[in-house]
Amino acid sequence: MMKVGIIEEMMSDAIDSALGGEEEEEETEEEVQRVLDEIAGETLAALPAAQRAKQRAQRTQEAEPEEDMSELQARLDAVKV
Repeated sequence: MMKVGIIEEMMSDAIDSALGGEEEEEETEEEVQRVLDEIAGETLAALPAAQRAKQRAQRTQEAEPEEDMSELQARLDAVKV
């Protein structure tokens, strides 16, 4: 039983060293994290511009009902006369 465990451990170590093992995994994880940070940074930088555009759109939509009300009031006044 002990011999099987030792052989399994040796095979695992041999495979890890042949494939790059933990060092390559760490490098890969670091590179992935850098890419994700870069993407997140670009996204966060774009958020304020998106927020400003949203606020402008809301202001425009708020102004439209007032214009509509003025137009409706003028039409109503025309009908009353």
